[in-house]
Amino acid sequence: DPMCGSGTILIEAALLAHHIPPGSYRQGFGFEKWKNFEADIWENVYEEAMDKIIMCDTLIVGGEISKNVIRK
Repeated sequence: DPMCGSGTILIEAALLAHHIPPGSYRQGFGFEKWKNFEADIWENVYEEAMDKIIMCDTLIVGGEISKNVIRK
């Protein structure tokens, strides 16, 4: 993604390495306000995804090519 920073790519790599679902630490999602939203189904899906999280010793290294960004 040319519009995201190198830090974003590293964070996404770490989430993937640990099987952490995208957005799993958000406070809420727009679809939870839908009329036909079924909270019990969502809770089951969420818990199942969170149960797959693993801790691993993956080393993720990144860098920045722009000196201006590093200074900031």
